[in-house]
Amino acid sequence: MAQSDICPQQKNCTACTSQTDGFFTCRWCIATNACYPHVLINSACANVGDVVSTPFNCPVEPFSRAPYSDVTARNSLFLSAAAYSPTPAACLQQHMPTMVVYNQYDVLCDDRNNSCWAYTAVSTSDRRVVISFRGTRGFEQLALEIFHGAEGTFGKMVDFAAGGKVIDYFSYAFYAMWNSGLQRDLADLNQRYNDYQLWIVGHSLGGALASMTSALVVTKGLWNFATVHLMTFGQPRVGDISYAQIVEENVAYRYRVVHEHDIVPHIPPEIPDGVVDSPIHHRFEVWYDNDMSYGSPFILCFQPEDLHCSSAHLDLSVFDHLSYFGTSVGDYGRDNCTGPFDFGFPT
Repeated sequence: MAQSDICPQQKNCTACTSQTDGFFTCRWCIATNACYPHVLINSACANVGDVVSTPFNCPVEPFSRAPYSDVTARNSLFLSAAAYSPTPAACLQQHMPTMVVYNQYDVLCDDRNNSCWAYTAVSTSDRRVVISFRGTRGFEQLALEIFHGAEGTFGKMVDFAAGGKVIDYFSYAFYAMWNSGLQRDLADLNQRYNDYQLWIVGHSLGGALASMTSALVVTKGLWNFATVHLMTFGQPRVGDISYAQIVEENVAYRYRVVHEHDIVPHIPPEIPDGVVDSPIHHRFEVWYDNDMSYGSPFILCFQPEDLHCSSAHLDLSVFDHLSYFGTSVGDYGRDNCTGPFDFGFPT
């Protein structure tokens, strides 16, 4: 077989992007559902967003038993906002009175005395255990995340216990939290409520910590794979492709909600085509290219790095990061969740 014929013989995205034409990796075109040699892909596939160059970025649909729900996401955002409150019990009492706080975790998560914060809670009526992580607080903490993330873009990451490598700032913050009692409490909660769903949520930095927690609780056998649910908002890239694969292999229900032009999901930058082992997202992004009011449409993205979704925009926004579903997430939590919240029910 001539080298030029190798790529067209590949009949699916994974086979295509795992094959070379003798010099370069073959490229898959989503629009034409066909495989092409590297040198021909630009002429064969008109939209650059339809070009797939690595097996991990091939489109995959969510598990049919774990569909995305807008209402569930809004409930998860409320739980995420409560992590910004110094008294999450007061927050939860406003709209989820059956959710009882089990413990709170307040740790130093870098050498500049910035803190990371989370709470665990249980609802026996909903048969649900919740872990919610607070997001980035203050410019200095954000600057540190960006600095360490930039190093991660060029491959400077550290090993993570569940597998793969993660950005060192997230690693330090995670283990400070994990070793402060979170691991112990999860083991205790599992003993009491092992048939309950475990919901792990977070906004911003909290989304990164939630992602890491979801992978570790399953790989360490702390919670049943089938009952773990991960829902994050404005989550940054956390780790390398091996880490992203670990999350996908162990957490079936996983959604990263992104509001319009939110800047944080694009931090740190990803270098495509595997030129270096830079951070990459895990699936599934849910992109709202609108104000996220009740009834707003959204796009469910099938690639971890999908140019049909939020990555299509370069005009990124801090404001879109701070506000989800019409709520200023941090401010709402700090105000103990007083005032209305859009849970997505018709009025």
